[in-house]
Amino acid sequence: MTIAELLKDNPLIPVVSADTIEEANNILNKVREKKFKIVEFTLRTPNSLNVVEEVIKSNKDLIIGIGTITNIEQFRKARFFEADFYVSPGASNELLEFAQEHNLKYLPGAVTPFEIMTVMTYGFKIIKFFPAEAFGGVKLLKNYKAVFPEVKFCATGGINTTNQQQYLDQENIIAIGSSSLI
Repeated sequence: MTIAELLKDNPLIPVVSADTIEEANNILNKVREKKFKIVEFTLRTPNSLNVVEEVIKSNKDLIIGIGTITNIEQFRKARFFEADFYVSPGASNELLEFAQEHNLKYLPGAVTPFEIMTVMTYGFKIIKFFPAEAFGGVKLLKNYKAVFPEVKFCATGGINTTNQQQYLDQENIIAIGSSSLI
C-alpha cells in the first residue's frame, strides 16, 4: 500500500503525543472507541521514541505513524520500529534522501512554494501542509491547486471540528491530521 492509498482510505488522522505507555494505551482506547484505524504518534516528549516502539509492537490492528521527525537521528531510530508511515513538520535533503533510500512511506512537510518544489524534486507528491491555519489554510490551498495540480496535501496545524470539513472539501487535500479528533 502506498502513502497515497493509506491516506485516501484514512482521511482523518488523530495526531497524539504520549510520554508513558499508560498514556498511550488510554489514547489508543479512544482511537478505537471513535472507530479510527489510523493514528500518528508524535515525537514531542522525552520518552516518546520508547513509547511509540512499544505501541507499534503491541497494536498490529492499527495503522500507526511516527510524526514530528525533525532530524536524521530520530528517523534512523524510528525506521527500526517499522511504523506504517513517517511524518515531518518540514523537510531536509537528508530526511528526503533517507526516506527514498529505504523506500519508506514518508510525509515530508512543506508550506511555501520553494519548500513544495524542493520536496517534489525528490519525487514526493503527497506532502504535509503544516502549519495549515497559520499559513493561510484553505485559501492558500486553493491557490496551490492551480500551481501544483499533481500535489496532494495532508493538512495539519489549527484544524479542528469547526474547520475540518472545509479542508476535506478541497480537491488537493488527501487527508487531515488533528489532535482534536481524540
